[in-house]
Amino acid sequence: MTKKPHICSLCGKGFKASTELTFHYRSHSDERPYKCTYCEKRFKTLYGKQKHVVIHSDKKPFQCSLCQKSCQSSQQLRVHQSVHSDERPFNCTLCAKSFKSKFELKKHQVVHSDDRPFECSSCEIWFKSSEQLKKHFKTGSHLKRLETMPTDKKPFKCSQCELAFKTTSELDEHGKVHTRERLFDCWLCGQMFISEELSRQHTQSCINKLVHPRMDITNMP
Repeated sequence: MTKKPHICSLCGKGFKASTELTFHYRSHSDERPYKCTYCEKRFKTLYGKQKHVVIHSDKKPFQCSLCQKSCQSSQQLRVHQSVHSDERPFNCTLCAKSFKSKFELKKHQVVHSDDRPFECSSCEIWFKSSEQLKKHFKTGSHLKRLETMPTDKKPFKCSQCELAFKTTSELDEHGKVHTRERLFDCWLCGQMFISEELSRQHTQSCINKLVHPRMDITNMP
């Protein structure tokens, strides 16, 4: 008798219990029956919903015993505690560098790629990462290019200064210089957000990728 008699008819995977098979079938479906009570995000599983709801809370009951930093979940605490360790188990196969997390390794591996998917449409220069593109926006060469570009090619004007831009995305990025909107950052990767809520959601997704690399919970709406 097979130890996993309940077989998925779609992929052939076996399960010990029929309830496990029922749960598994949702991975083949777009059905997302579990809705967050605080926002519009939906999830395939109750587990996914419960992990997501944490980001809406201001409570941080999990405290690091080494530095007293408080975290919202045990997952977040485990990820944080890696900063206190010298272990770097994630090795780059293309160079001698090693990293504390899989997330840091993936971020590093961009430097070994020839792909440059991020373009400054004003300067017609391509970059490997969004971080490099954002740094470019602040350089003197980029600003000088904007100043000398014909006005008819820059239809999007800043309402607070004399600069104009070729695209709305460049205008939005520039506008943050005046409004200081980008106040909230992800403590894992440094990405900035215009609201604390967006920062929390992104940080939780980073944590899920590190703790559960095979199950990206926040991307299971």
